[in-house]
Amino acid sequence: MSFHAHQSRLYELFDGIEREFRALWMENLTLRNKLREQGKSDERQGVSLASHVSPGEQQRKRTLRTNVDELTSKWRGAMAKRTQKDEDWRVCRGFLGHRDGVWEVTASISEEVLGSASLDRTVRIFAGDSFQPLGVYVGHKGSVNSVRFHPSQRLICTASGDQTAHVWKNTTDTSVLSPVASTGTGTSLRRGRQVLTQDATPGIEAEECGDGGPSSEATVATIRSPLVQLKGHTGVVAAAEWLSSGEYIVTASWDRTARVWALSRGDDRSADTFNGHEGRLTNVDAHPKLPMFLTSSRDATFRLWDTRVASFLVGTFPGHADTVTTAIFTVGGTHVVTGSDDRTVKVWDMKSMKSPVVSINCEAAVNRLSVARGCLAVAAPLDNARIKVFTVGGEKTATFSSLGHGGHTRMVTSTWWSRDETTLYTSSMDGSVLAWKPTGAV
Repeated sequence: MSFHAHQSRLYELFDGIEREFRALWMENLTLRNKLREQGKSDERQGVSLASHVSPGEQQRKRTLRTNVDELTSKWRGAMAKRTQKDEDWRVCRGFLGHRDGVWEVTASISEEVLGSASLDRTVRIFAGDSFQPLGVYVGHKGSVNSVRFHPSQRLICTASGDQTAHVWKNTTDTSVLSPVASTGTGTSLRRGRQVLTQDATPGIEAEECGDGGPSSEATVATIRSPLVQLKGHTGVVAAAEWLSSGEYIVTASWDRTARVWALSRGDDRSADTFNGHEGRLTNVDAHPKLPMFLTSSRDATFRLWDTRVASFLVGTFPGHADTVTTAIFTVGGTHVVTGSDDRTVKVWDMKSMKSPVVSINCEAAVNRLSVARGCLAVAAPLDNARIKVFTVGGEKTATFSSLGHGGHTRMVTSTWWSRDETTLYTSSMDGSVLAWKPTGAV
């Protein structure tokens, strides 16, 4: 029997144990209620029964009953909390194609494909609905720290520890996708073999995945050369993002600067450089409609920039006590959500950015979070291998952990919501990308 089959069996056994425990608790509760009613009946029959019991004994019984009630109440609350916290969402698919930690997972605008950026210097492209591997980009010479899809074209920009950002074409062929077998828990274990046609673009070839992992039966396209290589930073490029028009790319670097690159020039010279941060930049995010972007930094601040303003800088916001790991716009662009190593997530209103309107405490440092489009749920990936989900208003709705789910075992680095908000994609330093769904939908 395979590891995943054993894992699935263990989950079933744990669920059975929990059901039996709940049934035992309900039976105990019923018996206690009967005893309590019997005691009330005896008291109604006369005081003579109590007269045979000393006042001290009566007090001890009342204390014991109170303690039992409190203990039962606490246990019942803990069980209800655990049920909501640990059982609302489960892993339905998993991708294990990387050989090292994964920094980020994102999806194309149509969500037909997903992309994952890894410490192993590669970007993996795989199908959004089945996690079937489609292609791998190997053009970088250092860790790939971010992967972002063009808003309307089959272009991808990536940032790397080799101090460059690359723009390359996604040439994978999704028409060759084949059905995927899965276990009872929904985690993909076996991918159907696919044959990709050779592309006319230079640097594209077929590769056989032979790492012995779940994708070892699949043939994927290997993309070796970028269309454009953006050079100019003197430090690690932490992230690269498309501005809303798709004609410009903004990069954030450890050299404490951000740069905007005009792809229409056809070269790798940056159009503008944005200075001001006193620490390394950690991420960059673009406004969904306007030529504005956010940068986050280890100087415990984030900044809002507008390319239409002469000075570019709209404001600097110092609301966190430690490194700001990410600052992103909500889908409508009305709010900004930030995450930090100070173990907090903060929500800011674009109409008044003087102070956060909501501050959410977490039990570990927060990494690259995401916000759902419709319900504005914030999925915060944490250093302790968990994912917490809140509303923008601050109400917690779920916590995903590795307990009983086959989830991540190391730091969760990023999250990404599907457009219909029924699936949450997560990446981790354990080298995996997982898809989570509500328990009833798995």
